[in-house]
Amino acid sequence: MIIPKTDQTFLAYLQERKIPIDATCNGKGTCGKCKVRFIDPIPLPSSEEIKLLQPDELNAGIRLACRHTIDADTTIERLEEAEFTILGSDVRHFHTDHPDETIRIAIDIGTTTVVLLAVDGSGTVLDEIRFLNPQRAYGADVLSRIQASQELGIKPISDALLHSLESALVSLFTKYPGSRYKIGVTGNPTMTHFFMQAPVEPIIRVPYSVSVKETKVFQLTDLFPALDYPAEIIVYPPISAYVGADILCGLVELDFFSRKGTHLFLDLGTNGELVLLKNGIAYATSTAAGPAFEGGNLSCGCGSIDGAIHNVFRNDDGSIGFETLSDEPPVGICGSGYIDLFSVLLGQEMDEGGHLDEIVELTPEIGLTQQDVRMFQLAKAAIRTGIEILLKKTDTQAKEIERFDLAGGFGSGLRIDAAITIGLFPKEFNGKIHTVGNTALRGTMKLLLDESQDPIDLSRIHTVELADEPSLMDEFVDALYFN
Repeated sequence: MIIPKTDQTFLAYLQERKIPIDATCNGKGTCGKCKVRFIDPIPLPSSEEIKLLQPDELNAGIRLACRHTIDADTTIERLEEAEFTILGSDVRHFHTDHPDETIRIAIDIGTTTVVLLAVDGSGTVLDEIRFLNPQRAYGADVLSRIQASQELGIKPISDALLHSLESALVSLFTKYPGSRYKIGVTGNPTMTHFFMQAPVEPIIRVPYSVSVKETKVFQLTDLFPALDYPAEIIVYPPISAYVGADILCGLVELDFFSRKGTHLFLDLGTNGELVLLKNGIAYATSTAAGPAFEGGNLSCGCGSIDGAIHNVFRNDDGSIGFETLSDEPPVGICGSGYIDLFSVLLGQEMDEGGHLDEIVELTPEIGLTQQDVRMFQLAKAAIRTGIEILLKKTDTQAKEIERFDLAGGFGSGLRIDAAITIGLFPKEFNGKIHTVGNTALRGTMKLLLDESQDPIDLSRIHTVELADEPSLMDEFVDALYFN
């Protein structure tokens, strides 16, 4: 594409025009993700690019869009993003006691990915659309995107999402014309607020609240003025500022409150939301795991794409072997691959404190640095700390947990024994962990199909703010160790 002189950065230009580009650090020049190929002219690389890009990339004219200002007419080529494996519903039919003619569409807006699931009035799955959340151009996590909205206003960040959703909805409406539609929306609090174009600043300001606390119902044209179809949109409410409707819908899918005994639920992704059920009362919290579990901010990290190293093992001769997704040539290491790698290195190349004697090379181009270990330790410690504080808050021993449900795309590819080996989960959970997939999406559809479904009484869910817990730092420091 030819970009005229504007004195913006190339990243700002692409963001403004809703052109998808990965910008994990939101233009700070630290993640190395917003790559474009310069055709004419080719600028000299910045010091950050020399550190973050490979020599062959630099020689090919690849630069970071955030590091260069458009001070002349320039021709660039946007590099296509590799295709993530995005977790859908994995269900072909949903139960309903009241079949009708209305098509239901469940939308799960994740920080990284978005999924739309269409089901007819009898419960049969018609279609599913999955795509990367285009708001990734404004940062990998919710905090980065809220900060971007403070600088740019909420509209460009909301519009990036709504533009992609509008295209997906039109695709479904065109494919199944002449119907009435009922749309349910779930996601973490920041994502649902961006969807509704509701203020997001209260989420990051003391006392950490949300501007929309209840279920909201819209007509389609309220949010998508260009779409003239008979459709109602229901946006399900968050539990707190950091525990969203995705968790609420997940609890509906698992029929969590009908259970007896002591159970734990974790939706693990860019954020980690936890709910512990004991004596019929739920205790919920959220941990800021960051993008490391999805390969973000790591030198060779990548998402669950073809060629991602996802299974690491020790060969008979002591060397380290690995497998890649789709058996493609290795392009990087995904989150589950890092957990495998740490479990293999522990006690040999890496000690319990995470110290490496030297860089561990899996290929000449792909390896593990000490900085990678430190970044992953922070994410791992955040999740384990959340678990330990919920256990302590409810006077529960880890061995008392009868079932641990692990939801989310990252959890689906996780090797449980490796996660326990490195201390992501307590050893007492061994044999009790069940991967349950995208519960948020399925729970949303369950609510859409069964209008008699009792909404969860939010008064039965007690929010635990980790920052208010006196033992937070002690638990976090202990959780940094790989044991």
